[in-house]
Amino acid sequence: MKKIILITYLFFISCDTSNECGDIIDKYTTLTGKYYFTLVNRPGAQTSSNIGGAGGEAEVTKEVYDSFNIGDEYCLE
Repeated sequence: MKKIILITYLFFISCDTSNECGDIIDKYTTLTGKYYFTLVNRPGAQTSSNIGGAGGEAEVTKEVYDSFNIGDEYCLE
């Protein structure tokens, strides 16, 4: 649980107001019925020297969860 909180914190502090989007690299649900995307932030063009930024988890609704696939870009609201 501490790891999820840390990753989420790193994700939010790495985002500025102009770039709050990331690529979905995993989707999962919890036993309590919550839905999450694991995101990786990729500001700017990806090159061999810029392989992406920090990532984190985003809790989403079931409808949002069902409408996105791994590899899609998701933007925080």
